[in-house]
Amino acid sequence: MGRPDLFSLYQDDPTFLERFDKLCESIKDDKKIAEILAFDRSRFPHGIHPRTIQRARLKRDKMRFNDLSLAPANEFFEQNEAQDWWNWVQSQVKPTTATQVKAYVIDIWENVWKRKRLLALKDDQDAINAVAYIKSKPEGSRFSMMVALRYLTRFGLGKPEWRDKFFRTKDLQAQPRIVSELMSPDFYKVLFPAILEKAQAITEVPRSGERRFITDRMHDEFNLAVWLKILTGIRTGDRKEERELWGLRINQGKSQVAIDQEGRVKSITVFAKRREQWHFEIMPDKARTVLEAHIKKYDLKSGDCLMQDLSDELANAILKKACRELGITPLNLHDLRKAYLTGLRLCGIPLEAAIDLMVGWKKIDTAKNHYLMLKLAPVDPYVRSLFEPIPTEVSKSFLTYVS
Repeated sequence: MGRPDLFSLYQDDPTFLERFDKLCESIKDDKKIAEILAFDRSRFPHGIHPRTIQRARLKRDKMRFNDLSLAPANEFFEQNEAQDWWNWVQSQVKPTTATQVKAYVIDIWENVWKRKRLLALKDDQDAINAVAYIKSKPEGSRFSMMVALRYLTRFGLGKPEWRDKFFRTKDLQAQPRIVSELMSPDFYKVLFPAILEKAQAITEVPRSGERRFITDRMHDEFNLAVWLKILTGIRTGDRKEERELWGLRINQGKSQVAIDQEGRVKSITVFAKRREQWHFEIMPDKARTVLEAHIKKYDLKSGDCLMQDLSDELANAILKKACRELGITPLNLHDLRKAYLTGLRLCGIPLEAAIDLMVGWKKIDTAKNHYLMLKLAPVDPYVRSLFEPIPTEVSKSFLTYVS
């Protein structure tokens, strides 16, 4: 007589699998489970051996795996693991990035993995097929798609080694966006004032199929944002996460503008991506002036957000519309970080020194290839005056750097 098959003895009981799973979850001792099942004398007149329970556990594990492999979910979020992963992603990055990551993963899940359960992604061929699919896509989207897959492995889906073995991003970094207008020494003297003037006259912008009207306060917050961008290189950030420019608050929070009782700006502390934190007390006088004027005009108190009415999406829409009306390349807020680094070079500040000035760059090659629009140019007195006292402070330790 062969070994008894526990599940075949319960073919007439559709609830047994669920009850067996609960027993195994709550009781780890096979002998105790055998004693409980042995009360069913009609099925086990001579009792049941613990080894039968042990074999049943192993068989049940195989059944679960087959369920995962052969019965893919009809919809992505019908998988519990997909919902858990999505909740985690949202805790790691800002909403717009999370939405992009989700879209890319679902695209690959549908078109490459054919709606296979995420928990069943264990075959290297799954990773190889995904990479081949990404490489067939336009060059501009490959890097972001690969990053999305890396979020899967970081959460624990697929194999841990896939991240470095298959999902490498080193050779997929998008080419730097070249903006010819930022390559001109006249950007600060001519183009930037023209952009500010055009933006001031904009009363509405299209957003999500509707017209968004621009209030006086929105105009003021726009002017403040673009000045801080080109004079400090601060990233756009996120208000909800209290990150960088849009996360700045007065005297409180992760990112804050510290002011004294007279409303004078003492320092800026910025909570950045990758949980970095940047603190600086020396900043261009012009940046300090526009900050203090805005704080005074709107009587901002401790705990108040610096940017209250204007969203970064709306600021980008205003900036692009102003540029289009001027007939130049539509700039975005991130482009102004490039203007900042170029401005530092026009002050005569060596690149090695510039990357240390509260901009968040750690590698000189990243700054040089992606942000420096003007490689060689003579010192511009007007630009230097905008950035003072930064050039003077840097010149005190000029010998520390190699031009």
